[in-house]
Amino acid sequence: MNTYKVTLLDKKTIAKDTLELRFVKPDGFVFSAGQFVQFRIPQAITPALRAYSICSIPEDDYLEFCIKLLPD
Repeated sequence: MNTYKVTLLDKKTIAKDTLELRFVKPDGFVFSAGQFVQFRIPQAITPALRAYSICSIPEDDYLEFCIKLLPD
């Protein structure tokens, strides 16, 4: 499994409980349409892993995700 650090380019609230996040696509990162990635989310004790489908197309120079916010 490859690990990448990404830089946030833009964050938009597109609904009350939904965010659109756009990140710089890391050099060498290749994906197919419909693929997902896992984000490592920092927490108090151990990081949590969350899977998100990539919304952008492989030809874009950024990675875009639509994320539904859940309580807690």
